Amino acid sequence: MEWAGISSVAQLSTPAVLAVIALLVITDKLVWHTRLKRAEKRVEKLEEMLLSALGVAERTTVGAEVAHKVIEQLPDPGSGRGKRR
Repeated sequence: MEWAGISSVAQLSTPAVLAVIALLVITDKLVWHTRLKRAEKRVEKLEEMLLSALGVAERTTVGAEVAHKVIEQLPDPGSGRGKRR
């Protein structure tokens, strides 16, 4: 960023500095601290929800695997139908 040297920034007028700040805020390159804190709180809340859902999924997966193994061992009631005629 050669164009943003210290000497060139010092030569900017007040309206030019305000215009640059406004442009940075509009394009989300510069974020106010209150907005940043709200976003951080939202991320923390979502992280807690996702970790909770992950725990539920892990417990459910174990139960589903056990049920699958039990059902896999049961005899197939439809397998003998074609042989009886």
